Amino acid sequence: MRTRMPMQSMVGAQRRGDRSDGLLSANTYVVVNFYADWCGPCHAIKPIYESLSDNHCRPGSLAFVKVNVDAAQDVARRYGVTAMPTFMFFEKGQPYNGGRSVVRGADPRTLQATVQELSGLARRKETEAAEAAAKKAEANKKTEAADVKEAKPDDGSTVSGGYTLGVNTGPRSDWKMSLRG
Repeated sequence: MRTRMPMQSMVGAQRRGDRSDGLLSANTYVVVNFYADWCGPCHAIKPIYESLSDNHCRPGSLAFVKVNVDAAQDVARRYGVTAMPTFMFFEKGQPYNGGRSVVRGADPRTLQATVQELSGLARRKETEAAEAAAKKAEANKKTEAADVKEAKPDDGSTVSGGYTLGVNTGPRSDWKMSLRG
């Protein structure tokens, strides 16, 4: 069972002095619900939107935001919202171009399909980032180890070894040391 993440509000962010752009750019994908308290279709689709948020929210990857158009008229005007509900989809702070970036009206099928598409993309990007981080960590581990051979005395008086700089790409350096008592 997923822990419910609170939906963010662009209105609350603006009252704190932040910009709505910060909410959009802080997450890879953002689903914004422009609604009005007096709007019947907004109330009808609200449980579906909240369920999608509960099931697909991925902090930093996929966020869900609600904007009350009466309380944030400037935000609604900025995004050209003229009908409620309006759902807008963003990728890295810009309108989502991989599919539909706007759904006007209480259209649960299109809303669900678009959210599922974004959720799949968010999971894929998280997996790719984790794999890239694991490869980088492995490469750093190899670099730090510097491929040092265990020192072995040849005849009791000489010790030799070697190392490579970089991830098996740098020049190899071999060394010998004589021990004289």
